[in-house]
Amino acid sequence: MKQEFEQHGIMTTPGLEEQRRHIMNEARRKMEGTNGVSVLLGPTGSGKTVTARYLAKELSPGGEYEFVSAHAKMTPDDLLFRMGLTVEGMEAKDVPAKIVAAQDAYRELNRQLDENVMARDLQDIADVIKQGAASPHMVTKRVLEAVGRAAKEGKIVVIDEFNFLPPETLASLQDLLANPEAAKRGFGVIFTGNVGKDYLKRQSLDAAFVNRVVSGIVEYQFPPQELNASFENSVLERSVVKEGAHPMPRDLYMVGVDQLADRKGNVEAPEGALRDVWRLTQIFSLIQQLSSGKDFQRLGLGTSMVGTSSYQFKSLFLSFRNMNQVLREWKLEGYTKDLDWYIFQNIIRPGSVIAPKEAAQMYHLFMHRGGFFSGDSWKAIHVDVASWDIQGVDSIEDMKGTPASLKQFETDEVVEAVSGMGVPSYEELGITQEDLEKNLTKEKEAEIDREEGKKEEEKRLYGKELPKLLWDFFELSCPLSEEA
Repeated sequence: MKQEFEQHGIMTTPGLEEQRRHIMNEARRKMEGTNGVSVLLGPTGSGKTVTARYLAKELSPGGEYEFVSAHAKMTPDDLLFRMGLTVEGMEAKDVPAKIVAAQDAYRELNRQLDENVMARDLQDIADVIKQGAASPHMVTKRVLEAVGRAAKEGKIVVIDEFNFLPPETLASLQDLLANPEAAKRGFGVIFTGNVGKDYLKRQSLDAAFVNRVVSGIVEYQFPPQELNASFENSVLERSVVKEGAHPMPRDLYMVGVDQLADRKGNVEAPEGALRDVWRLTQIFSLIQQLSSGKDFQRLGLGTSMVGTSSYQFKSLFLSFRNMNQVLREWKLEGYTKDLDWYIFQNIIRPGSVIAPKEAAQMYHLFMHRGGFFSGDSWKAIHVDVASWDIQGVDSIEDMKGTPASLKQFETDEVVEAVSGMGVPSYEELGITQEDLEKNLTKEKEAEIDREEGKKEEEKRLYGKELPKLLWDFFELSCPLSEEA
């Protein structure tokens, strides 16, 4: 997963792969023919843009597509075309035809002129065109923008975060999408956004256009993640799985653990790291679901909200990027500070400036459901659960790091944690002690061969360099005179 994320910006887990496959199939179906429309809706950082680019590349001739990063100041001209000045020259072979055409037009408009005046004017026209052809000149010309180019060339255009577009700019696409003759075959639009289905219906847009876009919606769901079970109770025994039980969903957790692993999949971290990541991903998933409008009371978490105002998130959203940033910083700084610090620095502190009440809700959830922020370092922060007022954020100073005691997690531990079920024993896999010893012997022999190979390579290189080294030594010890 780590190499996949580094190369393509997206991670694949069983749940996410199934979801992505469904989304790709749905989007392909909606993009069939000319002027197809697909709308990928989902939370920030869920991989919509990467999927849209992948799909656009697949459906465009030669893999070349157009891309628009939408913003609130964008006008219809920014999407379709604008009038601009360009510098043009004239091919030498076109000059005679230009002269003849201009002279013919002049004769037609000025028949009353006598022969001498007409001859003089026609010569002036020829001279002017010849002079213009000798040097480039500025002309006013219609310049196609991304959507216009895609329509002309029969390509796909991706409009990323389309919900930022002003209604009149979005509406400018109506005529183009409604008229199959206005674009070359193969043209289509993939929108991405993080709004709900009702967003378009609230805009002042043509009903036919709204219906066309809404019918193209493909929604991203949140990565499956168990919200209520403790880490210790989340891993099922092999016997229970054999009886038909399914491991608890943990796709978001898989992504989180992958951030701690090196490129070979090894995890070296504090003793409780796997448990801490489990708690982190549970709260992230919970906040993501609350942000999408789900009712906390209906999530079956068995927690009373007496005296607590309902959770509402309209400005702050947690994404893959936020979670990965928290875990990457924790790892990069050698786990010298508690994970709580990185949650605070990346989420709570900036959130308290942007949307204080929502930051208060997040702090409360991380603290009371996730078990974070429980030490003396956090006593200065107070949250009023009735008004969602948060105090004391500014009083938190930089936490001092201390060298962490790290543990090299066994492969079995990591596999059990991310799979949610016990690892089968060697006996269950049919592997005997003799097999293990043979495998160990093979590994040792392979290591010996590698070491011998290194030695041989060093000898070869040394053999090539030795004559030169001896000669350099000779020159230093017995420099030749200039006369010699």
